Amino acid sequence: MSARVGFSLLLISCCTAMAGETTSIQIDGVAAYANGHTITFSDVIGASRELLQKVRERQDGEDVNSLYLKTLDDLINRKLIVDAYEDQKEIKIPDEMVTERVETVVREMFKDDRIAFLRALSQDGQSEAEWRTQIREQMVVGAMRNLRVDSQVRVSPLTVRERYMQAPERYAKPAAVKFSMIVIAKGEDEASQATQRQKLEKAQAALASGTVFEEVARQFSEESLASEGGVRDWMPPDMMRSELAELVMKADLGAVSDVIEMGSNCILLKVEGRRDAAPSSFDEAYTGIERELRQEEGQRIYEQWIARLRKDSFVRILRETL
Repeated sequence: MSARVGFSLLLISCCTAMAGETTSIQIDGVAAYANGHTITFSDVIGASRELLQKVRERQDGEDVNSLYLKTLDDLINRKLIVDAYEDQKEIKIPDEMVTERVETVVREMFKDDRIAFLRALSQDGQSEAEWRTQIREQMVVGAMRNLRVDSQVRVSPLTVRERYMQAPERYAKPAAVKFSMIVIAKGEDEASQATQRQKLEKAQAALASGTVFEEVARQFSEESLASEGGVRDWMPPDMMRSELAELVMKADLGAVSDVIEMGSNCILLKVEGRRDAAPSSFDEAYTGIERELRQEEGQRIYEQWIARLRKDSFVRILRETL
């Protein structure tokens, strides 16, 4: 039975409307064979959050089928890598390492509450043994990729320079802004709105008294970067929401803004600096180009490795669409 059978039970009767007709999406059954492994439709759907969401929303068409086939291919590759691990003698992952990883997950995700952990597995339709097998497979795939791919990647300084010289403008430093924000929600009802207004006023009073902006952010701000003083360190405007980008490009440097209403929040903004786009020297661009080339070379080696594994394996895909 699939380790993700809980998903298939939720989705087994799912249908989707397409071109005025109602079309069933097959969830149960065999999607592919890879050597001695059987991969089911529920395995495929359970392996991709995006695919699971699309099926739950009764989507259909080329986009869904393309994602399904990519996920299926990834699962096939995973099984072949596990088989390759069992056939080699260069590295071994002892059971103790798997147990340590399992215990780490339980400790970090479930605060050492095994009852909560087992309940989550039950809701997902998995046994502890099935889940442990998945953890082991993850470790195996990571170790094998490091052995067969990552350790084989070589990028010379000459190659890095050649890439830079082909298009130095590609590696220019983008325009960027350094700024900090204090974000306080408006509140949903009259009582909470009054409470939030008081909080906002206290933050403004603290700033007016000379308290450092970052300290006020740590005390009053309600967003994810509050603990870091609300600081955004040299962020390109095109990575921001358009309304925020417009604000940070117009704000006076070093001054705390008036209260800015943005969606369901009130914001206090302080822009520390702006810099224009500028060319990067070879030395400045080196690390980024080397990383880019290593990723490209790693992908090339990985694809060649997978092609060899597939050539030497039995792979049969029963259906290429949902």
